[in-house]
Amino acid sequence: MAYLIHTSFTSGEISPRLDMRVQLQKYNNACSEAENVVLLPQGGAAKRPGLRFINEVKDSSKKVRLIPFQFSTETAYVLEFGDSYIRFYMDGGIIMDGDSPYEISSPYAEADLYDIQFTQSADVMYLVHPKYQPRKLSRTGHTSWTLETISFTSQPDEWGTDNWPGSVTFYKQRLCYGGVPSKPQKFWMSVINSFEDFTTGTADDDACEFQLVANEVNAIRWMVPGRSLYIGTSGSEWEVYGSAGQITPTDVTADRYTGEGSIGHIPIEISGVTLFLHRTGRKLLEFAYTFEEDTYKAPSLTILAEHLTRQHTIRQIVFQNLPHGIVWATRTDGTLLGFTYLRDQEVMGWHRHTTQGEIEWVTTIKGVMEDELWAVVKRTVSGATKRYVERLDPEFNGEDIKEAFFVDSGLSYDGEATTTLSGLDHLEGEEVQILADGSVHPPKVVKSGSIELDREASRVHAGLGYATRLKTTDFTGGAAGGTSQGRIHKISRVGIQLHDTVGGYIGPDDEQMEELLFRTSADEMGEPISPFTGMKYSDFWADYEISTQILYKHDSPLPATVLGFVAEVETYGMG
Repeated sequence: MAYLIHTSFTSGEISPRLDMRVQLQKYNNACSEAENVVLLPQGGAAKRPGLRFINEVKDSSKKVRLIPFQFSTETAYVLEFGDSYIRFYMDGGIIMDGDSPYEISSPYAEADLYDIQFTQSADVMYLVHPKYQPRKLSRTGHTSWTLETISFTSQPDEWGTDNWPGSVTFYKQRLCYGGVPSKPQKFWMSVINSFEDFTTGTADDDACEFQLVANEVNAIRWMVPGRSLYIGTSGSEWEVYGSAGQITPTDVTADRYTGEGSIGHIPIEISGVTLFLHRTGRKLLEFAYTFEEDTYKAPSLTILAEHLTRQHTIRQIVFQNLPHGIVWATRTDGTLLGFTYLRDQEVMGWHRHTTQGEIEWVTTIKGVMEDELWAVVKRTVSGATKRYVERLDPEFNGEDIKEAFFVDSGLSYDGEATTTLSGLDHLEGEEVQILADGSVHPPKVVKSGSIELDREASRVHAGLGYATRLKTTDFTGGAAGGTSQGRIHKISRVGIQLHDTVGGYIGPDDEQMEELLFRTSADEMGEPISPFTGMKYSDFWADYEISTQILYKHDSPLPATVLGFVAEVETYGMG
């Protein structure tokens, strides 16, 4: 008999192709399934918060995308770009103009929305797409926005109809453009501090234009500022710089470092490291300088979890710095991938997030206490296709179970005790999970936009349910001669260390699950169960197997955080 522990999940969900790599430290900190859990930097795995319903898009039959407009940490907007229009959100709601959403027209067609790139300076955002003349979006008030074409001084001769830049960024007080279809490897830099002036010359502050020279003609896909100007093409990654720290018309060097290639999506810059999507959409790469080798490299961050992109590729990535440092990636099948990324702490782990629908696009804006993740979710409601703007709720702090929000496309009621909850028209005909005054209420079907509760409640959350799954890698120790890999073994009893948790099941697989009990004789009947922190024990109805894992499931609208497992294991001979 041996007692084995699994104390961390910081390596995230890993590929089944690693099942024999038990010597890797990352294997012992990994899991074979991490669905609808957020991997915490401290090692645990927490059930993700729910998605709060904000608004239906203008036309649910058409795709939209979200773009962040960040003026400051106190003033931030989410922009809904749809077919020939833009709508605006802030403070968790859509901006209204009288009785209608505030809206301005735009030239961008539905088919082109995903390929728009942008950069921002204060109240002005510059937008590009190869089919459209560059534009700038200006804000003078919550309901005062202007989108206009840019009248450049000395516009480059190569630009014209269906031949406009596809990428844009700021770099050291210059506005930079690249990715023009007819000149795929050329980029342009404005006059310093005069972003719409491209008058060339030989003075240090004059506009510049340069051509990347390589064996292959690979189009510029993105440009991002860092210690230098970094450029990604469809076939390689470059560093562009000047000898005195500033690129000038007479002082520029372009060095090619890695040959991975990118799709046309804006990368993420995190503490001097650039994360970008491989040209196939199957890998997330880390373009970073290594002091030991005095060069840039671009290792894959998906190598341990290649199964996540084997059949469905990644469409886009965004970064939510607070509270846990997560890269969010939308997959083409509507699954949302999360990647907890704290490079300095060697915390890098993937997790999957599903909902009753498809998450088509996400964006983030900075908040005061937490960054906000916003999503476009395609759902089927009463047989009809709906597209909703929803926002991931803040992390549950464990203080008041009545505030636990763990439903999707959900809404909350806070007021006088009632048995009728209205305002759920967006979920008409759907069954919703309910948390009423901190206790789970039986599910109800939405009728005429309302649900009728079995008992009065004053604080209610209602929305679509979702399930959490956390499954360990194989327990490999406990044998007298070393590893238990390849040997028959059996787990007879387990302990699960929990934090601020109510509910859940544990077992070896979906058919043999044991419910964890939380209500005790000390709890008053009719009162909600307080979140539990500590160790829960359970019998484990596993057979004698060569591979033995622990599965934790949670499917109620309540919080759950798993910090680790302890297993009582018996090991025998080879199978």
